[in-house]
Amino acid sequence: MIKHFFLLLLLVFGSPLFAMEFTTIGELGNFFFDIKDKEAIGGGTFNGTYTPSGKIEISDSLGDTFRFTVALARDSVLRNSFGGEVEIGTTNFIFSVGPFLGLFNSSDYLKPGISGSMQLVFPGVVFVRIGAAATLPGVSGTGDYETLSTGAAVGFWLPNLVNTISFTTKKFSIQETRDRYTEDALYRAQYRGAVHSKSNAYIVAITTGFQMLKRRYENTSSADTDEMRSFFMGFDTEIVIKPLFTLLLGVEAPLYSWGNAPLERKDGAMFFSASAGFRYVFAD
Repeated sequence: MIKHFFLLLLLVFGSPLFAMEFTTIGELGNFFFDIKDKEAIGGGTFNGTYTPSGKIEISDSLGDTFRFTVALARDSVLRNSFGGEVEIGTTNFIFSVGPFLGLFNSSDYLKPGISGSMQLVFPGVVFVRIGAAATLPGVSGTGDYETLSTGAAVGFWLPNLVNTISFTTKKFSIQETRDRYTEDALYRAQYRGAVHSKSNAYIVAITTGFQMLKRRYENTSSADTDEMRSFFMGFDTEIVIKPLFTLLLGVEAPLYSWGNAPLERKDGAMFFSASAGFRYVFAD
Protein backbone atom coordinates (compact mmCIF):
# COMPACT_ATOMS: atom_id res chain seq x y z
CA MET A 1 0.00 0.00 0.00
CA ILE A 2 2.86 2.42 0.80
CA LYS A 3 4.39 1.75 -2.62
CA HIS A 4 1.08 2.56 -4.28
CA PHE A 5 0.84 5.76 -2.26
CA PHE A 6 4.16 7.05 -3.57
CA LEU A 7 3.15 6.10 -7.09
CA LEU A 8 0.12 8.33 -6.54
CA LEU A 9 2.37 11.20 -5.45
CA LEU A 10 4.43 10.76 -8.60
CA LEU A 11 1.30 10.82 -10.72
CA VAL A 12 -0.01 13.98 -9.03
CA PHE A 13 3.13 16.08 -9.06
CA GLY A 14 4.48 14.70 -12.28
CA SER A 15 1.33 15.66 -14.17
CA PRO A 16 0.63 18.99 -15.87
CA LEU A 17 -0.90 21.45 -13.42
CA PHE A 18 -4.40 22.69 -14.18
CA ALA A 19 -5.25 24.49 -10.92
CA MET A 20 -3.10 23.18 -8.10
CA GLU A 21 -4.17 24.39 -4.66
CA PHE A 22 -2.04 24.59 -1.52
CA THR A 23 -3.96 24.88 1.75
CA THR A 24 -2.59 25.07 5.26
CA ILE A 25 -4.47 25.76 8.48
CA GLY A 26 -3.57 25.57 12.16
CA GLU A 27 -5.85 25.36 15.18
CA LEU A 28 -5.45 25.67 18.92
CA GLY A 29 -8.16 24.78 21.44
CA ASN A 30 -8.56 23.75 25.06
CA PHE A 31 -11.81 21.74 25.16
CA PHE A 32 -9.94 18.41 25.07
CA PHE A 33 -8.77 15.68 27.43
CA ASP A 34 -5.03 15.26 27.94
CA ILE A 35 -3.85 12.26 25.87
CA LYS A 36 -0.99 11.83 28.36
CA ASP A 37 -3.36 11.03 31.24
CA LYS A 38 -3.05 7.45 32.48
CA GLU A 39 -6.25 7.30 34.53
CA ALA A 40 -9.70 8.85 34.52
CA ILE A 41 -10.39 12.22 36.14
CA GLY A 42 -13.44 10.58 37.72
CA GLY A 43 -14.77 12.76 40.50
CA GLY A 44 -12.37 15.57 39.67
CA THR A 45 -12.73 18.72 37.58
CA PHE A 46 -12.36 19.06 33.82
CA ASN A 47 -9.92 21.92 33.20
CA GLY A 48 -9.31 21.31 29.51
CA THR A 49 -5.95 20.87 27.81
CA TYR A 50 -4.53 23.16 25.12
CA THR A 51 -4.17 20.97 22.05
CA PRO A 52 -2.74 22.07 18.68
CA SER A 53 -3.92 20.61 15.41
CA GLY A 54 -3.66 21.47 11.74
CA LYS A 55 -3.42 20.35 8.15
CA ILE A 56 -1.32 20.83 5.03
CA GLU A 57 -3.09 19.84 1.83
CA ILE A 58 -2.15 19.90 -1.85
CA SER A 59 -4.68 19.18 -4.56
CA ASP A 60 -4.55 19.23 -8.34
CA SER A 61 -7.01 18.47 -11.12
CA LEU A 62 -6.72 16.81 -14.49
CA GLY A 63 -9.51 18.20 -16.61
CA ASP A 64 -13.03 18.30 -15.20
CA THR A 65 -13.22 14.62 -14.21
CA PHE A 66 -10.16 13.75 -12.10
CA ARG A 67 -8.77 15.40 -8.98
CA PHE A 68 -5.94 14.34 -6.67
CA THR A 69 -5.42 15.31 -3.03
CA VAL A 70 -2.50 14.70 -0.64
CA ALA A 71 -2.74 15.77 3.02
CA LEU A 72 -0.65 15.70 6.19
CA ALA A 73 -2.78 16.30 9.29
CA ARG A 74 -2.66 16.50 13.06
CA ASP A 75 -6.10 16.01 14.63
CA SER A 76 -7.00 16.47 18.30
CA VAL A 77 -8.61 12.99 18.38
CA LEU A 78 -7.14 11.03 15.43
CA ARG A 79 -3.61 12.39 16.01
CA ASN A 80 -1.16 12.20 13.07
CA SER A 81 -2.15 11.02 9.61
CA PHE A 82 -0.94 11.18 6.02
CA GLY A 83 -2.95 10.22 2.99
CA GLY A 84 -4.11 10.88 -0.52
CA GLU A 85 -7.23 10.38 -2.60
CA VAL A 86 -8.12 10.15 -6.25
CA GLU A 87 -11.46 11.78 -7.01
CA ILE A 88 -13.55 10.95 -10.05
CA GLY A 89 -16.56 13.14 -10.66
CA THR A 90 -19.40 14.06 -12.94
CA THR A 91 -21.99 16.81 -12.62
CA ASN A 92 -24.14 14.71 -10.28
CA PHE A 93 -21.82 12.10 -8.73
CA ILE A 94 -18.38 12.28 -7.10
CA PHE A 95 -16.39 9.29 -5.83
CA SER A 96 -12.97 9.32 -4.14
CA VAL A 97 -10.66 6.67 -2.66
CA GLY A 98 -7.05 6.43 -1.54
CA PRO A 99 -4.54 5.27 1.08
CA PHE A 100 -4.69 6.55 4.65
CA LEU A 101 -1.77 6.18 7.09
CA GLY A 102 -1.50 6.66 10.83
CA LEU A 103 1.89 8.34 11.20
CA PHE A 104 4.27 8.31 14.21
CA ASN A 105 1.49 7.84 16.76
CA SER A 106 3.41 5.19 18.73
CA SER A 107 6.33 2.82 18.35
CA ASP A 108 4.40 1.47 15.34
CA TYR A 109 5.49 4.33 13.09
CA LEU A 110 3.09 3.60 10.23
CA LYS A 111 -0.39 2.10 10.41
CA PRO A 112 -1.86 1.59 6.91
CA GLY A 113 -5.49 2.05 6.03
CA ILE A 114 -7.88 3.46 3.45
CA SER A 115 -10.18 6.44 2.99
CA GLY A 116 -13.01 7.23 0.61
CA SER A 117 -16.20 9.17 0.05
CA MET A 118 -19.24 9.41 -2.23
CA GLN A 119 -21.34 12.45 -3.02
CA LEU A 120 -24.60 12.83 -4.92
CA VAL A 121 -25.14 16.40 -6.16
CA PHE A 122 -27.92 18.30 -7.84
CA PRO A 123 -26.17 21.67 -8.28
CA GLY A 124 -28.02 24.60 -6.81
CA VAL A 125 -30.59 22.30 -5.17
CA VAL A 126 -29.33 19.57 -2.82
CA PHE A 127 -26.38 17.26 -2.10
CA VAL A 128 -25.75 14.16 0.03
CA ARG A 129 -22.26 13.05 1.10
CA ILE A 130 -20.83 10.10 3.06
CA GLY A 131 -17.21 9.29 3.82
CA ALA A 132 -14.81 7.40 6.07
CA ALA A 133 -11.12 6.93 6.81
CA ALA A 134 -9.66 4.11 8.86
CA THR A 135 -6.47 2.24 9.59
CA LEU A 136 -6.47 -1.56 9.55
CA PRO A 137 -8.80 -2.73 12.34
CA GLY A 138 -7.64 -4.48 15.47
CA VAL A 139 -5.09 -3.76 18.22
CA SER A 140 -2.73 -6.70 18.52
CA GLY A 141 -0.09 -5.65 21.05
CA THR A 142 1.70 -2.91 22.96
CA GLY A 143 2.04 0.22 20.81
CA ASP A 144 -0.53 -0.93 18.28
CA TYR A 145 -3.47 1.37 17.58
CA GLU A 146 -6.37 1.98 15.23
CA THR A 147 -8.14 5.10 14.01
CA LEU A 148 -11.58 5.58 12.51
CA SER A 149 -13.47 8.62 11.26
CA THR A 150 -16.88 8.61 9.58
CA GLY A 151 -19.11 11.37 8.32
CA ALA A 152 -22.44 11.96 6.65
CA ALA A 153 -23.94 15.23 5.45
CA VAL A 154 -26.93 16.58 3.60
CA GLY A 155 -27.13 20.12 2.27
CA PHE A 156 -29.27 22.41 0.23
CA TRP A 157 -28.90 25.76 -1.48
CA LEU A 158 -30.82 28.98 -0.96
CA PRO A 159 -29.93 32.28 -2.66
CA ASN A 160 -26.36 33.07 -1.55
CA LEU A 161 -26.67 30.53 1.30
CA VAL A 162 -25.49 26.92 1.56
CA ASN A 163 -27.07 24.95 4.43
CA THR A 164 -25.40 21.75 5.66
CA ILE A 165 -26.43 19.30 8.38
CA SER A 166 -23.67 16.81 9.22
CA PHE A 167 -22.83 13.98 11.62
CA THR A 168 -19.23 12.91 12.34
CA THR A 169 -17.48 10.33 14.49
CA LYS A 170 -13.77 10.13 15.35
CA LYS A 171 -12.06 7.38 17.35
CA PHE A 172 -8.46 6.61 18.29
CA SER A 173 -7.68 3.43 20.29
CA ILE A 174 -4.24 2.34 21.49
CA GLN A 175 -2.72 -0.41 23.63
CA GLU A 176 -0.33 1.84 25.54
CA THR A 177 1.14 -0.91 27.73
CA ARG A 178 0.41 -4.57 28.26
CA ASP A 179 -2.08 -3.62 31.00
CA ARG A 180 -3.44 -0.26 29.80
CA TYR A 181 -5.73 0.46 26.83
CA THR A 182 -7.19 3.90 26.06
CA GLU A 183 -9.72 5.19 23.55
CA ASP A 184 -10.45 8.78 22.58
CA ALA A 185 -13.72 9.54 20.77
CA LEU A 186 -15.67 12.52 19.49
CA TYR A 187 -19.31 12.41 18.33
CA ARG A 188 -20.64 15.54 16.70
CA ALA A 189 -23.88 16.74 15.07
CA GLN A 190 -24.00 20.22 13.60
CA TYR A 191 -25.65 22.72 11.29
CA ARG A 192 -23.56 25.08 9.15
CA GLY A 193 -24.93 28.00 7.18
CA ALA A 194 -22.47 29.62 4.76
CA VAL A 195 -23.27 32.98 3.18
CA HIS A 196 -21.54 33.67 -0.13
CA SER A 197 -21.09 37.25 -1.31
CA LYS A 198 -22.41 37.97 -4.79
CA SER A 199 -18.90 38.88 -5.92
CA ASN A 200 -17.44 35.70 -4.29
CA ALA A 201 -15.05 37.97 -2.37
CA TYR A 202 -15.84 36.25 0.93
CA ILE A 203 -17.74 33.46 2.66
CA VAL A 204 -19.05 33.87 6.21
CA ALA A 205 -20.41 30.82 8.02
CA ILE A 206 -22.05 30.10 11.36
CA THR A 207 -21.92 26.64 12.94
CA THR A 208 -23.95 25.30 15.83
CA GLY A 209 -24.58 21.85 17.23
CA PHE A 210 -23.98 19.25 19.94
CA GLN A 211 -20.95 17.08 20.68
CA MET A 212 -19.76 14.36 23.07
CA LEU A 213 -16.06 14.06 23.86
CA LYS A 214 -14.95 10.83 25.55
CA ARG A 215 -11.76 9.26 26.88
CA ARG A 216 -11.91 5.65 28.09
CA TYR A 217 -9.32 3.86 30.22
CA GLU A 218 -9.14 0.08 30.55
CA ASN A 219 -6.76 -2.08 32.57
CA THR A 220 -6.78 -5.63 33.86
CA SER A 221 -9.11 -4.82 36.75
CA SER A 222 -11.30 -1.85 35.76
CA ALA A 223 -12.65 0.40 33.02
CA ASP A 224 -13.46 4.10 33.48
CA THR A 225 -14.70 6.80 31.09
CA ASP A 226 -14.46 10.58 31.25
CA GLU A 227 -17.06 12.36 29.13
CA MET A 228 -17.82 16.00 28.38
CA ARG A 229 -20.89 17.13 26.45
CA SER A 230 -21.57 20.54 25.01
CA PHE A 231 -23.77 22.70 22.83
CA PHE A 232 -21.44 24.85 20.75
CA MET A 233 -21.38 27.70 18.28
CA GLY A 234 -18.70 28.84 15.88
CA PHE A 235 -17.94 31.29 13.10
CA ASP A 236 -15.55 30.92 10.18
CA THR A 237 -14.77 32.97 7.12
CA GLU A 238 -12.90 32.79 3.83
CA ILE A 239 -11.69 36.16 2.56
CA VAL A 240 -10.26 36.53 -0.92
CA ILE A 241 -7.27 38.86 -0.47
CA LYS A 242 -6.11 38.43 -4.06
CA PRO A 243 -7.63 36.33 -6.88
CA LEU A 244 -5.26 33.44 -6.07
CA PHE A 245 -4.90 33.93 -2.29
CA THR A 246 -7.64 33.30 0.31
CA LEU A 247 -7.39 33.88 4.06
CA LEU A 248 -9.08 31.31 6.35
CA LEU A 249 -10.16 32.23 9.90
CA GLY A 250 -12.39 30.54 12.47
CA VAL A 251 -13.41 30.43 16.13
CA GLU A 252 -15.65 28.10 18.14
CA ALA A 253 -16.72 27.82 21.79
CA PRO A 254 -19.12 25.76 23.93
CA LEU A 255 -22.29 27.66 24.82
CA TYR A 256 -23.06 25.18 27.59
CA SER A 257 -21.07 22.13 28.68
CA TRP A 258 -21.26 19.48 31.37
CA GLY A 259 -19.54 16.23 32.36
CA ASN A 260 -20.78 12.74 33.13
CA ALA A 261 -21.22 12.46 36.91
CA PRO A 262 -19.14 12.73 38.98
CA LEU A 263 -16.90 14.63 36.50
CA GLU A 264 -17.54 18.38 36.71
CA ARG A 265 -16.71 21.34 34.52
CA LYS A 266 -14.39 23.89 36.07
CA ASP A 267 -16.39 26.94 37.19
CA GLY A 268 -15.50 30.08 35.26
CA ALA A 269 -13.33 28.26 32.73
CA MET A 270 -13.28 29.65 29.19
CA PHE A 271 -13.13 26.94 26.54
CA PHE A 272 -12.60 27.73 22.88
CA SER A 273 -10.76 26.85 19.68
CA ALA A 274 -9.38 29.25 17.09
CA SER A 275 -7.96 28.58 13.65
CA ALA A 276 -6.09 30.48 10.94
CA GLY A 277 -4.63 29.57 7.59
CA PHE A 278 -4.65 30.29 3.88
CA ARG A 279 -5.24 28.76 0.47
CA TYR A 280 -3.14 29.57 -2.60
CA VAL A 281 -4.04 28.57 -6.15
CA PHE A 282 -1.23 28.10 -8.65
CA ALA A 283 -2.38 29.46 -11.97
CA ASP A 284 -2.02 27.49 -15.19
